[in-house]
Amino acid sequence: EAFDESEPIGLPADIWAVGCVAAECTTAQEPWGAKKATNFMALCKLVCESSEVPELGADCDDQMAQMILSCFARPTQQRPT
Repeated sequence: EAFDESEPIGLPADIWAVGCVAAECTTAQEPWGAKKATNFMALCKLVCESSEVPELGADCDDQMAQMILSCFARPTQQRPT
């Protein structure tokens, strides 16, 4: 939604960011790092135009994984608050 100017940036974007930080904590790598987008625009396209979510570390339990992945719900109203 940061690239969609029809909607103001607010709490849903912050929740997405929390998911990014939490995902990074489980893998010690940047989210979507395994995809190795070749540039910023390729990464934006991957994140904005797909339903892919970052991979989580193998030690991440089911409850934590569910919480983290819920932060990446594309419809902003479906993200936790």
